[in-house]
Amino acid sequence: MKALEKLKVIGTCSVVGASVALASPPSYALDLFGPLTYLGFSDSPFNGPSFGYFHLEDFEDGLLNVPGVTPSSGVVTSTQFGGSIVDSVENEPNGDSFFSGNGLAGYTFTFSKATLGTLPTHAGLVWVDGVNNISFEAFDELGNSLGTRGGSHAGSGFFGGTQEDRFYGAINPTGISAIKITGGGGGIEIDHLQYGGALRQQPPSTSNVPGPLPVLGAAAAFGFSRSLRRRLKAVAPDNRIN
Repeated sequence: MKALEKLKVIGTCSVVGASVALASPPSYALDLFGPLTYLGFSDSPFNGPSFGYFHLEDFEDGLLNVPGVTPSSGVVTSTQFGGSIVDSVENEPNGDSFFSGNGLAGYTFTFSKATLGTLPTHAGLVWVDGVNNISFEAFDELGNSLGTRGGSHAGSGFFGGTQEDRFYGAINPTGISAIKITGGGGGIEIDHLQYGGALRQQPPSTSNVPGPLPVLGAAAAFGFSRSLRRRLKAVAPDNRIN
């Protein structure tokens, strides 16, 4: 009798194990980030996913020249200012960033589907200097707002330093057409503009026709079931198995 019970348990565990192995991995969903402490790209929530394309603009060449994005305003900071007033994530003597003199209007970065092939699913930037209150907003593929995130982490000075730097960003599986950041009066400065199109995961099939893996799993389960029935009969020949 114990042998019979053991074989039943083994059979149950084997079928459950096959089901777990065939489960689909989870997919990413709409999300907004910020303000997150940021000292380098290793702190970015975008450091990890698999992307079909990904661009990080750190302005260290004195230009905004990554493809498929257009700012509503702003200049590379070193073209207007120099020395310690430039606030760069890298915090280098010759580091660079992106600056707008109108923090209340801020700037909007608009992405081009024609240039990139697909709109980014992930997009963000790092606020490095300015005045409270700070607001970040992202827009879907139709230009509708995906929501906002706000922060009040501005320091008292405008001369370098990374302790107040914060990341803001968004994820939207159907695409992000633009991101926007604003602040209080005076200027606003950002760095590490970043965006990418994540490799899309295939949703589970709703068809009644099983795919290759389910067919193999079903065949294996059927074969195991026949073998299990034979072994159960051998252990308990007087018991009928329905």
